[in-house]
Amino acid sequence: APWMKDLQAEFKLTDQIFLAWYVFELGMKTWYHQRNLFCGPLSRVWWHWLDLGIVVSGIVDQWLMPLILGGSSTIDVSAIRSLRLLRLFRLLRFLKLLK
Repeated sequence: APWMKDLQAEFKLTDQIFLAWYVFELGMKTWYHQRNLFCGPLSRVWWHWLDLGIVVSGIVDQWLMPLILGGSSTIDVSAIRSLRLLRLFRLLRFLKLLK
């Protein structure tokens, strides 16, 4: 179905935009907090470590694996893709901050 390919392309573009935003956000946090971003009380830095894990898994999944594999899917990357579910924690964190 041609509409399915269009929908997949739209989701892929949306994923790329969100990942670019998350990389930018993490970079700005790192610049602002410097060494204090990942060091300190666990209740404060846990979210930063989670953000780092989500961003790194996204970079590996969306940017590095396509470069390494060159379009051929000979390696099972389902474990890396399942880590993308961690992005839901970002939404939960945002909702928690709104309260």
